[in-house]
Amino acid sequence: LFRSGNHDLHLLAQYAGIRTPRPGDTLEPILRAPDAPELIDWLRTRPLALRQGDFLMVHAGLPPQLDLAKCETLAKEVEGALASDQCTDFLAAMYGDEPDTWDEQLAGMLRLRVITNYFTRLRYCTAGGRMELTHKADIAPAGYDPWFRFERPGNERVIFGHWAALEGETGVESAINLDTGCVWGRRLTAMNLERSEEHTSELQSPDHLVCR
Repeated sequence: LFRSGNHDLHLLAQYAGIRTPRPGDTLEPILRAPDAPELIDWLRTRPLALRQGDFLMVHAGLPPQLDLAKCETLAKEVEGALASDQCTDFLAAMYGDEPDTWDEQLAGMLRLRVITNYFTRLRYCTAGGRMELTHKADIAPAGYDPWFRFERPGNERVIFGHWAALEGETGVESAINLDTGCVWGRRLTAMNLERSEEHTSELQSPDHLVCR
């Protein structure tokens, strides 16, 4: 199961020539692969939000003031842009921290950008959904809290990654974080959706993984 995240979109932007590699990027093997066009086309059609049974899976977070049905609808707007002939225009316009709050009156690329930031970059926000996108520490900036700490309409369950500093702990039953720092050589965590069970393995190296 795969949902698009901030690094996936950065890869698409590099492939389109919109962004140059950043220090520490490891995307060159994909960009130079013989089947790169096929890989990129596949990546462009991945969802931002994926419903599986009683769970909604996203990369980073969701606007807390909106229920999951509305969030799924908004995700499809960005998914449509990525899969369309306006993909390059979208990738060029998606970078930026403004607008920082969802507004139904937003249109065009600004609308798509704020949706993208919720789904692929969000960590801290206010109860009204105002995002703070520069803070990555485990102590919330003044006036903000982790997005999953706010009571959501319906209080449905969300599975997300993106935030390795949480080490898989959210403190709320409605939000399950599966990013436990595997890429940094720490733990790999997966979830059995049918049983609602989490499984964690200690890794000596993230380079030797077999996922079944």
